[in-house]
Amino acid sequence: MRQWVRFVRTTPCLLLLIVQLGGVALYPFMADSFVGRAAFSLFGILVLCLAILALRATPWFSWVSGLVFVPAVLILLVSVFTNNSGLFPVSAGFEAALYFYAGLSMLAYIAMVVTRLVSLRTVRKTV
Repeated sequence: MRQWVRFVRTTPCLLLLIVQLGGVALYPFMADSFVGRAAFSLFGILVLCLAILALRATPWFSWVSGLVFVPAVLILLVSVFTNNSGLFPVSAGFEAALYFYAGLSMLAYIAMVVTRLVSLRTVRKTV
């Protein structure tokens, strides 16, 4: 069990990908009813939380994602519990901004890892 927790902590992007693929698989079964849409919205909040956790591994600022996360979740919850479909595009806009920021920060993380690997190989070749 400890190895699984350590693996998830070191690769949060993989966990985020698996959960998002699960959401894609669940969506057709949940989209037809109010309860299904509400449950899928709550699942979306879980995905947003995992995206913020994945951002902790990147060199970018996690607090920026928090600034976008809070209004996205609040508007999503209000739209779900009041059944106000006019708020869904606003919430989706905040979510899109968070995912865009997450994508950019993960690209920066990959660039950082590649730079470290290249510099490490360069040092090993010179020694």
